Amino acid sequence: MNLASMFHKKKIFFISTSKILEVIAFRECMKAENAITNYGISVGKYKKPIIITKTKTKMKKLKVLSSILCCIMAAMAFTACNDLDHADNIITPEQSKQAMQTIYGIYHGKIIRIQENAVTNQEIRDTADVEWEVSNDSIMYIYNLPSKFLAKSITDNELKQAIEKQVTPVLKCYIGLVQLKPIAILINPTSPTFNVNYGGKEHKVQFSFALNNSYSYGLYTTNPKSFELQIINIGMYIDGKLQSSLMPNNIWYRLKYIPSAASDK
Repeated sequence: MNLASMFHKKKIFFISTSKILEVIAFRECMKAENAITNYGISVGKYKKPIIITKTKTKMKKLKVLSSILCCIMAAMAFTACNDLDHADNIITPEQSKQAMQTIYGIYHGKIIRIQENAVTNQEIRDTADVEWEVSNDSIMYIYNLPSKFLAKSITDNELKQAIEKQVTPVLKCYIGLVQLKPIAILINPTSPTFNVNYGGKEHKVQFSFALNNSYSYGLYTTNPKSFELQIINIGMYIDGKLQSSLMPNNIWYRLKYIPSAASDK
């Protein structure tokens, strides 16, 4: 998927009109398949936007707004096709290679786990050290996403404790360039998988992350040097079946590079 015309403005990512319908369609498919939905946008104290989970009373309003947005975007797509085909919206292979080589390397920083309290509507935040590596044009690895972060929102204590004891596998992410200045990448994480004993039986537990989602991204600048990522844990599967009741909330993870005396590159 080529989101070359995605850009960053006023602290929020926007997508070209030709891609908004694609993103909406993806989210609708995800709702039908996973029964997990992302609603709304909140900027909060940090610079980057996050998606927050609203109550069911907001669902009908969202569907109406989505329908209206679809109609508007469909109309705009016809009038904007000439602009979308303009050379300024195209990233050449040479530009892509140069931009991705700029962000090659290992980065050390902090990971922030963000969960909304459904009762108080306040954000619950946890922080830990993290390391990630961009190894080529299409692969990024996150090395130490804490297992306790993945387990924290699980409602079953036995399963929660079983996941907390696990060593988190290296989180492999597929990435793609979507913008040159500043450098922005789309992030598609794979699913961390654990084989645990739960309820007296062995089970395969997987944590799924949002894919092809405009809020799963990385943003890199050179002056000053900054690299921030955001990924979204949208569900948990046990033996291939979605467990909405055991993990009812979406969880957002933000990773922020912290410069040190020794170079990370």
